[in-house]
Amino acid sequence: EISGIIYDLYKDHQVQVYEREKLIYSRAGFVSYIQQRNRTEYGNQLSENEIKAVAEDMHIWYDARVFRQALADWLLDAGFTNLKLYGNGWKDNPKYAPYAMGPAENGVTLSKIYQAAKVSLGNNIRVSAVARVWETMLSGGFYMGCYIPPEEDLTDVRKILREGENLVMYRDRKDLMAKLHYYLKDDAARQKMVDKGRKAVLKYMTYDHFVDQLLDRLSEQMKP
Repeated sequence: EISGIIYDLYKDHQVQVYEREKLIYSRAGFVSYIQQRNRTEYGNQLSENEIKAVAEDMHIWYDARVFRQALADWLLDAGFTNLKLYGNGWKDNPKYAPYAMGPAENGVTLSKIYQAAKVSLGNNIRVSAVARVWETMLSGGFYMGCYIPPEEDLTDVRKILREGENLVMYRDRKDLMAKLHYYLKDDAARQKMVDKGRKAVLKYMTYDHFVDQLLDRLSEQMKP
């Protein structure tokens, strides 16, 4: 009975992400979601330890995979067939296999992929300042990331970049589609954002900048 309840919880959350576009950003949010379902639908059959264990797994592992797949579904269902899916797992599903490219080799190969793509989509819903942001922008590519509430963002990219000025973020499926259509249609607007993003990254995210900051902080610490 318990395994059936847990399976139902996982499947229902998958439907929520894809159809209702409801993301849960925090561990506490997952605990609350499971507690409510446990109380109203399952007669409190799950213990508090079971609730915490499932919430932890959904927050750390499951949710990211669900959103990764939902994002691909949104794009394909909207008719975006000029799509390339990098990473493991895509080839195993017939729906995604035609677009599966396998893992991308880091370095020159990955940089060329970013340059060739009109849009590189971020799908991390825990950390906005992922390596893909900097790699894409430094390669001269256009990056669009998933919005994460600042209070739930483990490493907030907005401490370095400014949304709407040199960074584009999408909040849900409707917002994603609107911004994709806009930037794919308007090459000038897309290139303008590319140039602004790359300029900001070159200013704030280089070893020279980090060393300057380090020396400044060391000199402050070493003052009598």
